Amino acid sequence: MLKRALASLTAAALLAIAVPSASEAVVPDGPSAGFPRFDDTVRTIAHRGATIYVGGDFDHVTDRAGSYVRHGAAAIDANTGRVLPWNPNVRGQVRDLAVGKEGVYLVGSFTRVKKQDRHNVARVSRVGRGKVARHFHPRANGAVNVVTLMKNRVFLGGEFTRIGKKDRTRLAAVPRSRPFKLTGWTPEAQNGRVLDIVKSRSGIYVAGEFRSLNGKPSDQRLALVTKKTGATKSSFDPPIDRVVFDIAVTSDTVFAAQGGLQGGGALAFSRADGGRLWERRFDGDVQAITRMGDQVYVGGHFTRLCDDANQEPNGTCLGGETPRLRAASLTLGGTPTGWNPRPDSDLGITAFSTYPGQGRLLVGGAFTHMNGVRAGRFAVFG
Repeated sequence: MLKRALASLTAAALLAIAVPSASEAVVPDGPSAGFPRFDDTVRTIAHRGATIYVGGDFDHVTDRAGSYVRHGAAAIDANTGRVLPWNPNVRGQVRDLAVGKEGVYLVGSFTRVKKQDRHNVARVSRVGRGKVARHFHPRANGAVNVVTLMKNRVFLGGEFTRIGKKDRTRLAAVPRSRPFKLTGWTPEAQNGRVLDIVKSRSGIYVAGEFRSLNGKPSDQRLALVTKKTGATKSSFDPPIDRVVFDIAVTSDTVFAAQGGLQGGGALAFSRADGGRLWERRFDGDVQAITRMGDQVYVGGHFTRLCDDANQEPNGTCLGGETPRLRAASLTLGGTPTGWNPRPDSDLGITAFSTYPGQGRLLVGGAFTHMNGVRAGRFAVFG
């Protein structure tokens, strides 16, 4: 996917602020009109074809035709912006979702879906009203923060220590078809949550705030494990000292959204060995990151982008700063570009999804306006 090589940079040699050129194809600052509003935080967005699936904390969704009860999960027609009949009716919070041919996987912190017992993991139909898959019921004993799909398996990460009656330390995998028994993929993330999982040809990338993976303190916050057993791959060894909320993986780069008490960061690491390619510092957490075209988009609850890596212990930039209110864009080499939609909520942006072929960036969070335009926790740019 990523066709341009990134120059090797250190944190102390960050790229200077630059004015974006027209060729960089940054999405507009203002959101597209005609999309619905949500009454509480949107935490995850995914799509399949012309259907956009949204999960979060909300209870109502409003489009141009009216308001609809949608607890925790809803679907939108990407072409018309209309809210669809799909309605899993989740009792609790949806933190992530993934769409497969067989259905939509929902994970989070919940106890019921469509009035059926489901403990933090469920699968529902993609179409219709979101019928619950009868036999898919892994029963996680703690919150599940992320779900991702491979050809035959569903990978889960979060805060759980058991799936059903078996021990699984914050990471697990189950088949996508019956019987839905736990697989032999058994990595263990100790002392902290798993917040993201991304599949790749070389293995499974795992990110979060864990301080040890498979008993190795040297493997923390961002690591690569094998697809078959979950054993750690020591060839990928990125220098990470703070929580990683979100990652985006391309053919040769891992982009990471980082938080921490001293401000947050957007970082790029080589997939070959985990070496740091570049780093941009912000005065608050970076909670979401994605790549579309020749841009890297970041979101969080920061207000400034630091011109260099020098920061106070509280995250304040020391070497100059550029205003970027909870959203920013960068080139693939880490140079800041022009996107500045200014979401109004202090909690900012929590989720991205993209339609690369259409140049569309989908954004979720706690905001009610973008660039002064009403956008209730969900916005589309491009």
